[in-house]
Amino acid sequence: MGMVSGYACSLDFSPDMSYVINGDADGRLINWNWKTTRIFERIKAHDDICIDAKWHWHEKSRVLTAG
Repeated sequence: MGMVSGYACSLDFSPDMSYVINGDADGRLINWNWKTTRIFERIKAHDDICIDAKWHWHEKSRVLTAG
């Protein structure tokens, strides 16, 4: 039996449901266009894993990340 290690990185939809954001194991925040499934942008958010990403509930042009 082999072992696989990985991370469960959550995702979140933009308030208008146009984009999806998620973190990755390299510490990046990735912003996807929901309809086209294309990456809109990648941002280096952390030195290590970016495990959680959420759109800010009040300031809709901002996101929160956790590493």
